[in-house]
Amino acid sequence: MGLAASAVLGLALSWYDALPGGWRLRALFGADQSRAAEERATHRAARLAAFEASAGGEVELLLLGSSTVERAGDSFLAAVDRRVANRGIGDEPVAALLERLDSMLGANSSGLVVLYAGSVDARRATGPNGSWRDVDEIVEDTAAVLDRIAAHRDGARTLLLEVLPETRARTPAGDRIPALNRKLLRLADERTDVRYMRTWRPPRVEAGALAGPVAADRLHLNDAGYRTLGNWLAEDPWVRAAVRR
Repeated sequence: MGLAASAVLGLALSWYDALPGGWRLRALFGADQSRAAEERATHRAARLAAFEASAGGEVELLLLGSSTVERAGDSFLAAVDRRVANRGIGDEPVAALLERLDSMLGANSSGLVVLYAGSVDARRATGPNGSWRDVDEIVEDTAAVLDRIAAHRDGARTLLLEVLPETRARTPAGDRIPALNRKLLRLADERTDVRYMRTWRPPRVEAGALAGPVAADRLHLNDAGYRTLGNWLAEDPWVRAAVRR
């Protein structure tokens, strides 16, 4: 392979995060942000329509969050003897989750929610005019989600998942994710109806990075990663106590 072909291949692999530097490369070439925003809006609208079409009947375990939740699929936790509803929407900031939260909570009979929050806001600029939101602001929005869940019904509880790191690719989120997780842990510790579930443990996370054998890409889990997460949740006492009604 010639030098030119090797360079093109290297650029392509970086662009899709198979090699480091993808985020810098996309920024350098001015990836179409408006088109990306339109795609996110279209995807979110389709997910909301699907939720509305499948509404009906009560569930004991409600999954909320961004792509890490959505990509788990509708069969996630199928082995758990609970009625589970996956209401994740990929690339959705916490503020947008707040906008749809009440309708998602309506059919949750046990009041148990598994929440994955803050990952999107920590990894891309979701603030006004394309600004980066401060970690404290992300945590404030997450606190509002937790308060809304608690207020929805007596005895409502939330398992707040630790936000996953990325693989060894260097991105702006490298320092923001650990800072976010420290504050989310503190947020959970302040509430009796919230418990923090750590995800930074083998085999999913090793040496502070998402482990290759459980990674579908730079920041998402593959089937093996979801099996591990599913096993952790299935063993959780709150999940086991979500009595069927």
